[in-house]
Amino acid sequence: MAIPQYYNNPQAYMGFVGFLRLQSGINNNSPLTVRATTADIALSQEVTTEDVIDSRFDRTVYRLGPKIVEGSVVFPAVYDAQSGANAVDALYRYAVVRTATGLLNDFNLDVKYAEDSIPNAASFTYQGCIANTFQFAVTQQELVNITVDMIGIDRVPEQPGWTPPSAAELTNTRIITWNDARIEIREGSRGGFENGYIGGQFMRSFEVNINNNAERFYTLNKALFPQAIAPTKRDVEGNIVLMGRHQDLANLALSNENYCAEDTEIAFGFVSQGTQEACNTAFGVVLPNVVFQIEEIGLTVDLLETTVSWRSLPAAGTGISDPLISSLDTGVTFNY
Repeated sequence: MAIPQYYNNPQAYMGFVGFLRLQSGINNNSPLTVRATTADIALSQEVTTEDVIDSRFDRTVYRLGPKIVEGSVVFPAVYDAQSGANAVDALYRYAVVRTATGLLNDFNLDVKYAEDSIPNAASFTYQGCIANTFQFAVTQQELVNITVDMIGIDRVPEQPGWTPPSAAELTNTRIITWNDARIEIREGSRGGFENGYIGGQFMRSFEVNINNNAERFYTLNKALFPQAIAPTKRDVEGNIVLMGRHQDLANLALSNENYCAEDTEIAFGFVSQGTQEACNTAFGVVLPNVVFQIEEIGLTVDLLETTVSWRSLPAAGTGISDPLISSLDTGVTFNY
């Protein structure tokens, strides 16, 4: 008996054959593939209806909204340097480095959702993208997770000549886990910390969020896409979950009213545990001028934990060195 023609047509297209690739890294001219766990960058457009008086009880007019390119990519930090660039470093720089006019550097993003056989065409280039937010998060017994929210201007179909990463470009590598992560709270002129810092042995989880608060700007340019995307004031904040309550850190927050400025620092990143050449990838940043809030604490029958929120005020600007980049460029040495 012959198999009917409609079986396996359309085919089931598996997403793992797709990929997400920066066409060029900010410090590197070669394409950079991100080993993503999820990525929902997409083009969307809202279609709404309007109320008009036209003798009908059904709606008869509709309106097109702007075309929105946005989404997020989540990926584990890995010991992988493609042509000398690491995805964590590259996307962090896209989220932080401002030009002389205060704008972020943009990039084109290739996204292949699945195999492109007819009629399934699911490969696009998202043009004029910026990294609006960047999150570095690590929890005990877990991996180091990176989340980047992107905003773009336009989407075009796949350009001729697309090929997946070669075997030499994308080799096996180890995921960076909580034992590779390094978090330190470093005392400033206020002092008060034993040994001058609070290390990761007191912490259960750590999260830092950098938000550029970008906005889309439209003009009468005959298109439904925005003419430009611009970042506004930057927010740098996060939280730390401690095992128990740390008296020195609690006292620091409680005494905020006694001081008129803050220079406490948070250093975060990851280091290599290995000695092989493939493990030479590292990442480290020092956040300056960190203001801590009073801890959140509650009764529990389980492990006692306290959550401390914080905010960093780097005070960077056009023509002024940005400590979020200068510390990355010079390298960070951790105390443990």
